[in-house]
Amino acid sequence: MFTNQHLAYEALSPPMRDLLDGLTAVHTAAVFRHPEQAAEHPVIRQHPVTGRRSLYVNRQFTSHVPQLRRAESDALLAYLYSFSEQPQFQCRYRWAPGGVGIWDNRCTQHYAVNDYDEPRLIQRVTVLGDDPQGSPPRWDPYTPPRLSAAEARFA
Repeated sequence: MFTNQHLAYEALSPPMRDLLDGLTAVHTAAVFRHPEQAAEHPVIRQHPVTGRRSLYVNRQFTSHVPQLRRAESDALLAYLYSFSEQPQFQCRYRWAPGGVGIWDNRCTQHYAVNDYDEPRLIQRVTVLGDDPQGSPPRWDPYTPPRLSAAEARFA
């Protein structure tokens, strides 16, 4: 399954696109037991060849949006994940012997559907990627306000 993240971005409302354009997201390999491998990228990236904008978050690697409170980040990312996975943005490639699938990781998400019984041989070639570019963040990372001792008793 592949989803077109250009279409997902373009289907968002203008106010949502405006908010997302000023945010970054932390992507990590923690799901593969490598939490030390992390990078911060724009939530909306611009394709280096076409200039077209796309949503750049995914369930597997995106950890959080540092400019937001954690609960806000979790809620926003959950919405973006489910929004971008809608059928109108999807394409399903049906693998067959000798088949070749090619996609641009800069503007797609992919998910391997486990709906086969026969053994498969897959050879993957990955082209060295680029550094995702987008608008710079408009806000600093969120830091909780410091509470006085009296305020902390009621927090």
